[in-house]
Amino acid sequence: MASIDHTARTRPPVRNEPLSPPDPFIDQRDPLGLGLANFDNRMAKLAGASLAINVVRGLLERSEASKQSNAPPSTLTYWPLNPVQAAGLHAAIYLLQQYVDTLNSGPGG
Repeated sequence: MASIDHTARTRPPVRNEPLSPPDPFIDQRDPLGLGLANFDNRMAKLAGASLAINVVRGLLERSEASKQSNAPPSTLTYWPLNPVQAAGLHAAIYLLQQYVDTLNSGPGG
């Protein structure tokens, strides 16, 4: 009779931190520049993700407002965003919200 091997992993392990190298423009001790050192790591990550989502939404809103503007093109150097940029920012919001959902399902969430 065959025996069942229960030692196989169900899925590969997932890292909690990104594999990307640190950004040279961000202070690694206080990445958000908000003095969140007194918060636990999960709360700091939630605050950072919330800040990032709001900034990206602001960029998308500015882009939409610039489409409605009657300003000459020379004053709208980088605005409105092209469709690829806008799609990328919408994807960033979606992925950040997915990340926030994983943090909210943590302890006490």
